[in-house]
Amino acid sequence: MVLLKGKHGFIALVVGIFLANLLFSEQNLSIGRQMQVNEKQKPFRALNILTLGGSITWGAQVTDPYPTLLQFEGHNVTNLAVRGHGSDYPARCIYSMLHDYRDGSKQFDPDESFDVVILEFSVNGMIHFDLLLRRLKDRYPDALFIYVDLNSLINLPALRDSELTKIVDSVDGNFFSFPKPKSLDNPNEMKFFERLYANDKHHLNDRGHSIVTSNVLQIISKANIPDRHTLGSWHGGDTCNSIFQTGRTLFDFSGDATLQEFDTNKHQFAIDVGSGGAVLTYSYNGEQDADLLLGYMTKCVDGHDPRSSLYPPVVIKISQTKEGIQTAVKEFESGDVRVTPSENNRAKYVVDVDGWTYLDSLYKRIIRRIHHQSQTSVIGVVKPGINFIYVRLMKETENPFRITSTVVCEACWRLNQESTQIM
Repeated sequence: MVLLKGKHGFIALVVGIFLANLLFSEQNLSIGRQMQVNEKQKPFRALNILTLGGSITWGAQVTDPYPTLLQFEGHNVTNLAVRGHGSDYPARCIYSMLHDYRDGSKQFDPDESFDVVILEFSVNGMIHFDLLLRRLKDRYPDALFIYVDLNSLINLPALRDSELTKIVDSVDGNFFSFPKPKSLDNPNEMKFFERLYANDKHHLNDRGHSIVTSNVLQIISKANIPDRHTLGSWHGGDTCNSIFQTGRTLFDFSGDATLQEFDTNKHQFAIDVGSGGAVLTYSYNGEQDADLLLGYMTKCVDGHDPRSSLYPPVVIKISQTKEGIQTAVKEFESGDVRVTPSENNRAKYVVDVDGWTYLDSLYKRIIRRIHHQSQTSVIGVVKPGINFIYVRLMKETENPFRITSTVVCEACWRLNQESTQIM
């Protein structure tokens, strides 16, 4: 038994190892790469740790999620997890997320390096995970990267074995896979695992977070982390506005659109666009043309039935002049803007009129569609200066079209990895 430095280290380690051993002895389940505690503990050093993930890492359903437990151990943790998001948003916005970070009076220091980077996206989706990892490794080449593979008891598995193998290789084997049942149909097995989850059977409870914490600490204890780090390039960075988290926008809007706190319990915000359509006025201060992406909410009642989507499909057109938007309005209202199946394997649908983009408001991976989740997609190109973005609904649904973020990622273009993804 090793006593780790920190206020709650002993409790977290005892609880974590006890429960983990209990799981393995009773269920004989694999946790992927199980780490052993070193007999000789290295001298304690406070580490700068960055954590990225979804609502579990954010801390839903608990007071002290594993990033907070790591802070109790004496480490400095910057937790940038975002509820309802997979890896696609941080992949394109990690520069903005760090520079916008505030923890009370503390502001992020752009010249600060991280000793450890912890990633958790199995539950919420790993779209453009490769891009995120590439950007972080280019900026923090000496950091220890750890992947935490979690699951929901609502649907298993979160990832396929082939996907996990790629992830293990990408983080040099520094990987912890949370124990999971072999099947959701075995009541006795499910009752056993429910002891590690909150009442929603989706988020970890305190016991679950203790297991994650103890295993992450074991991985860190085995690593050779240098005292000094090289800071690499951001490759131009990104400019992102998370309406979802802040309730603030970097653009003006007009028409049938309002800024709404659509979930008052979780304090989640969006620009709600109704059937009358809206125009967003976006000012881009870059020097070159760039792809513009919108984040928007998705959810289906039945993940296998696109018709059960709670959010409407939309068409979007970008113009640099008001006259161009007036033309777009005429095109839409005349019925010329139609969506047809695409013969191109890279796109499911195309818009019959040039210059328009179609968003179906469906999450890319079918297994994730039953969950309320934001997704980002390219909607067109913005030019330096003022850009007008015209949004129209193709049909009405239970909810309006909900815009959660705007994204311009110069680094994504430079790295040429927009199409690279694990799943």
